[in-house]
Amino acid sequence: MNRNLLEDIRDRYEVINKTLALLPVFDLDIKSMIYETNRKIIFSRQTPLEIMEEACLEGGSSISGRVAFVREVVGIHRRRPVPVNVAEDIYAFPTFSHRNPNNCWIFYSHVRKGIADENTGEGIVIFFDGQQLPVHVSYPRLDKQILRTSRCKSICDHYRHY
Repeated sequence: MNRNLLEDIRDRYEVINKTLALLPVFDLDIKSMIYETNRKIIFSRQTPLEIMEEACLEGGSSISGRVAFVREVVGIHRRRPVPVNVAEDIYAFPTFSHRNPNNCWIFYSHVRKGIADENTGEGIVIFFDGQQLPVHVSYPRLDKQILRTSRCKSICDHYRHY
């Protein structure tokens, strides 16, 4: 990793409403690269899964509790989206299984759409602020994850209002 790029390194990162994506970094010291709105990039010594676990606890439940809810209530059994903090309207979806070390977390409220890379067919996330993030999954899988998260959010919104 080019150390000149590492301007903002944090021991801990707190998911906020400006968080776009959490990507794994395989470095001895740095474990995550975080994209925020306005093209801000932050690095963390926590893994994406550790960041997600803390964010879910802040939102009222462990990540395993959130994943169990999505499996049992929403009916999604693989690559489940996570209602990180329903009160703050923060939802994220994984590109792989949440336990896969290569997994990236994409934050749904910032996603404008997914498109396919013309050369590889892999997905590219287009965010509302214009940023683009290539993800190493097929476009159909990316599109399915976006739709799953929409369904998850809709069901959570229903429960929140009752």
